[in-house]
Amino acid sequence: MTASPFSSCSTTKSTESTEDNLNANANLAEDDTENNADNGTNASDTQEARQDEGTFPHPSKATAWHTRVLLYSTPQPTADELYRCIDKVKKIGGEAGNQQDMLTLPSQITSLAASQNKIYHFCFYQMMLRLDERLDKGGALMSELAPAFLDGMKTLWIFARGLDALDGRTRYYDYLYVRYVQLSKQYFGRDVDRIGQPMGNYNGEAAASAPVMAKPAGPAPIP
Repeated sequence: MTASPFSSCSTTKSTESTEDNLNANANLAEDDTENNADNGTNASDTQEARQDEGTFPHPSKATAWHTRVLLYSTPQPTADELYRCIDKVKKIGGEAGNQQDMLTLPSQITSLAASQNKIYHFCFYQMMLRLDERLDKGGALMSELAPAFLDGMKTLWIFARGLDALDGRTRYYDYLYVRYVQLSKQYFGRDVDRIGQPMGNYNGEAAASAPVMAKPAGPAPIP
């Protein structure tokens, strides 16, 4: 298959590094009280990002831009907390040597996130931002971008399943599915209609061993 990325036009205009983003958000977390006083001036995207009362905010749309808006406008855990989460999740993702591993490893995420839900929620979107920035940076298509994309998506898929198991919904998986299709088209010229297993099949039974697994809401999508 011959694939070519789109032009180098970025889906975001920011050139700030992810490390600066993490540190900036650490300051946001420390200034939470002050930020809350200015809620009336929040941008519409930030308001839309807050989905259900009592839950953490998600991007209002599954795009790189809206993900960045969320991360730059919402108070988050400290940079140290986010870095520790990223390291743990990457280590778990690195253990996935085959499809069966991808189906069983999410339970480890669920166990870790059960008592640190806020940290792991924002950690998920921080890792997605890192992947967006890596792809924006460019490089050789098959030797650099493709491995970065596939490895990043594999880990994020495990991450999404582990987080969704906390409440039985599929918000993280649904977001990641859309982003996978977007990035496949943008950087590799692939029009993805269906994603092969296991990434294209959300089956709640695979995470049944998770200690706080909730019953999935509704039927699983047909692969």
